[in-house]
Amino acid sequence: MDNYEAIMKMDREHLAAFLDDVYVTGLNNGMYAATKCSEDEQDAVLDEFPYGEEWLASDAEAATLHKCDKDGDDFILTASAKATLRLAGIDPDKE
Repeated sequence: MDNYEAIMKMDREHLAAFLDDVYVTGLNNGMYAATKCSEDEQDAVLDEFPYGEEWLASDAEAATLHKCDKDGDDFILTASAKATLRLAGIDPDKE
């Protein structure tokens, strides 16, 4: 199942959580661009679109499948996690 199919199968509660996560991704990217980037870098950050057609066609993330971790907490979208880490000054691409 891809992300698009998973979104189409969401119930209202899960869709609300998903939309909140998409919003937080944009908010964190915008805050990062506004506070941590030079003017030259801002356009590149603000032009990022992590939820495009390529993402929709890729294998469904745990967050779109409404899966929980071993403690019962919901997963968040990968792009949302990366945006949050980047805003916090943590390189999301380092392990």
